[in-house]
Amino acid sequence: MRYDFVIAVSLFIIAAFLFVGAIYLFTRREQLSGLKLTGIFVLANAIYAAFYAGFVINDFEIQKLWFNHIQHLSIPYLTTLWFLISLRLLNRQRKIKISFYILLFFIPFLTMLTNFLYVSNGHWYQTLYYSSHIMSAYHGIHWEGFNFIVYDKAIMYYIQAGFNVCVLALTTVNFYISYRKSIFLAKSRSFILFIISFIGFGLIATQFISSKSSPIDSTPFFTSIFAFVLFFALFHYELFDLVPKAYQLIYEKSISPIVILDEAFTLVSMNEKAQELFINQKEYPHGLKLGDLCGMDKSVCEELLKNHHHEISFSFNEITKYYSVELQVLTNSYIGKIFNGYCAIFYDTTLQKEEFIKMEHMASYDGLTNIYNRRYFYKLATEAFDLAQIEHQNLVIVMFDLDDFKIVNDIYGHQAGDYVLEEMTLIVSKKLNSDGIFARYGGEEFVYMQTNVKIHEIKKKITDICETLSNHSFVYDKRKMKVTASFGLSGTKKIIGKSLDTYIKEADDMLYCAKGNGKNQVFFTKDIE
Repeated sequence: MRYDFVIAVSLFIIAAFLFVGAIYLFTRREQLSGLKLTGIFVLANAIYAAFYAGFVINDFEIQKLWFNHIQHLSIPYLTTLWFLISLRLLNRQRKIKISFYILLFFIPFLTMLTNFLYVSNGHWYQTLYYSSHIMSAYHGIHWEGFNFIVYDKAIMYYIQAGFNVCVLALTTVNFYISYRKSIFLAKSRSFILFIISFIGFGLIATQFISSKSSPIDSTPFFTSIFAFVLFFALFHYELFDLVPKAYQLIYEKSISPIVILDEAFTLVSMNEKAQELFINQKEYPHGLKLGDLCGMDKSVCEELLKNHHHEISFSFNEITKYYSVELQVLTNSYIGKIFNGYCAIFYDTTLQKEEFIKMEHMASYDGLTNIYNRRYFYKLATEAFDLAQIEHQNLVIVMFDLDDFKIVNDIYGHQAGDYVLEEMTLIVSKKLNSDGIFARYGGEEFVYMQTNVKIHEIKKKITDICETLSNHSFVYDKRKMKVTASFGLSGTKKIIGKSLDTYIKEADDMLYCAKGNGKNQVFFTKDIE
């Protein structure tokens, strides 16, 4: 295997990764400081690596010279871009003037220009960067057929090298200052970049040792490593933005209470809102568990750990607050061992919960009488009916309607009629068994269902209610009203033998029989007579 092929293939692979990285950086939408600048630096390294690979693997002199020219579209600007990145890291708010850019890129531009003008043993302006070159074949095992070019360095080469040394020295100083000023993760990343810059400074300084270029240039590998390190630092440590600080600020000032826990569910930290919520725990003792803090029992904590979500409530001064607890897993690793912590976020759902309860009540209860409505009656009645069938219980259905209620509305007004309905509901509710299901069926018609009931007792109770309403005086706005009701009962003394709808229809038929036979009375089906 020829080593020059290995070098070329390695550089092509590196260049491919760098090109992809540059495209990724340029297409990101986040407004991160220094993002595009880093993308340019990575792209310049990709160009350098790719065309130096072409320079290595090519055996023709004219093509090698052109590959060298194309490399110098990026080589002179690498240290300048690295310096600008260090400035951006040191002071993200600093605006660089156009004149500074012109001054900074003047020497790199001259270097690029003089490289493109180079002709061996040409006119003076053609030998400013290189004075001459020779092409030779490399001899040795695994190097057969490898042709290389050695250049004689000229004045512009040394000017560029001196410029690079100065710029890298300033860059190293910038990263060192950033390292001294930074804390936590920013300090670590600044130190890494400081070391890389110091290494680069040393490599550039070696260019003054010899007056001839090296047959094999290792610089593309080092600059590519620099690009990968920068790329890694940008996305692993979030180099140029203030995300760690933002995270801390979001945690501390979040409108939601947040609690940090270790792997044993022991309290580590809580934000300001959590301290307000758990007012007695502002100075929390060592070893306090989440269950102790929130009043959760062990089963609730286990469910929270399993599902990462749970609904809880707290009572403060007889006021109930509802929270949706979301548990986020925090994973960290150290020397190959993974440690898990947890972040519990308490979302206040009190308004939503109260609105839901209100809407649920509106969907289930009659707005005037505050008993079940027809829709919810059928839901509960169906459930009770099915259970009664399973357990072999009996049932009774009561349908009743206020007699001549339209006359009350016409003479006394609808407000008086509403009052009668409310008052009548209170009277009937007090006398009916709380085990039954009492609902407004529609208008002035009502329904009651009870399972596992003694028929003689319910018949007596309904008859008593009929008499009570007949003897009751409804007083509205100092005006007395007499209102009676007619009742129809159906059901069974033994186990259920018909459908729920059939029993309801039978009770309704008995109600209309009571109406047709003089009103203010109770009629029963034959099954319960």
